[in-house]
Amino acid sequence: MHQSPTLGTNRTRTTLRVGALTLLMAAALTLVPGCESAKQKVANTFDGYAVYRNRAYDLYRAGKFDQAAVQFKEAAARNGADVASHYWWGTSLMNLARYDDAQLPLEQAYAITDADGAYTARILDRLAEVYFQQQRYEKLHAFLDEVTQRYHQQTRDFLRQAYYQVKTGDLDGAKLAFTKAANFAEPGDASPYVALADFYESVRQPDNAKLVLRYAYHINPEYKDVPGRLRGYGVVLGPAAGLEPPQPLVLP
Repeated sequence: MHQSPTLGTNRTRTTLRVGALTLLMAAALTLVPGCESAKQKVANTFDGYAVYRNRAYDLYRAGKFDQAAVQFKEAAARNGADVASHYWWGTSLMNLARYDDAQLPLEQAYAITDADGAYTARILDRLAEVYFQQQRYEKLHAFLDEVTQRYHQQTRDFLRQAYYQVKTGDLDGAKLAFTKAANFAEPGDASPYVALADFYESVRQPDNAKLVLRYAYHINPEYKDVPGRLRGYGVVLGPAAGLEPPQPLVLP
């Protein structure tokens, strides 16, 4: 009989391992701009702001973040409704560790983006990281709470919330966020349990990590590196591995 894992109550600051959740939060900063098709790029040149934005894309790809920021800022000034210009302006500044300067364009991007916009999740990731780097933890947590309500309680938003609650030492808050992430997950979405396994490993609870990875494997046996991680715990992934294990309990 499997024992349901429970989260510890230690409130000390912890660091998540470089795993699924950490990669998720870092992905937006490493994306290269200018993914628009050539057709879109040509069409956009009819708008004055797009000349500056396209020039900024080239500068960003060349690693000239300071110059790119200037060009993205000009594009945003010429078209205040262009989410991409605001986002990449802020992201360019983040690459220079200019978090105070990055706050304004990212907040503007957040204000004008749609709930299902192409940049929405990346904007939320970047803005949360800005508040964290500024050590404005009260602002950070208020923002994360607002996001879960504004975007109708999506799994990714709860995982983002849990990530930063762990990083700021609020483990009780992280418990609840992980639970909500699992509750609102779509069928076949193992991401909440993989993120929870990352957390358990970061606080040295390998038995709990193994249990939640086992459940993640049941949900989606091909999800990212779950099979490899289970093998690392000595789990034999035979036919019995697909049988449903007890669902892990996040809350005690």
